[in-house]
Amino acid sequence: MSRAALSRLATLFSVLAAVLVPFTAPASAAPGDQIGPVTIVNSATSGHLVPNDLGANHNDDIWMWAWNGATYGSDQWTFDEQMNGYYLIRNNITRKCLKPGLTYFGKTYVTQANCNNSYEFQWLLQYSPYTDLYKIINRSTLQAITPYHNLPNQVVVLDNNTSDAKNWWSLTGF
Repeated sequence: MSRAALSRLATLFSVLAAVLVPFTAPASAAPGDQIGPVTIVNSATSGHLVPNDLGANHNDDIWMWAWNGATYGSDQWTFDEQMNGYYLIRNNITRKCLKPGLTYFGKTYVTQANCNNSYEFQWLLQYSPYTDLYKIINRSTLQAITPYHNLPNQVVVLDNNTSDAKNWWSLTGF
């Protein structure tokens, strides 16, 4: 193979690697640091991540929604940096953290509970510099947060970590 062909092949490989390799959020905090308030909005549905009853319900295990209506501040979150680039994601009204819940029609729904640093409460932010969007991946399940359907006002569940548009979120304030 000629030197020019090898050079083109190396360039092609570099481009493919850049596109296919997932990105982790830029390091912007050290363990113990907090980032917030952050608004989490789904890229496919434009729904804001909110707890059921828009923060009026402080109970554990209530569902999270990708909500397209008025949020009354319930869409504000604080990211608590943990070790190895993981975050606890705490709602600013309920003061509870995101975690996997029970099964909802074959998928695990996202819920809230009193925060602790166990793996089920830890989330990895996979960043795409091409879209300036993030996938939010649970450390214990390795699944991404997504609306159940690609429609407005959906329950938020965990699903396969794919590049589907509904798996991507904007993080305003992050």
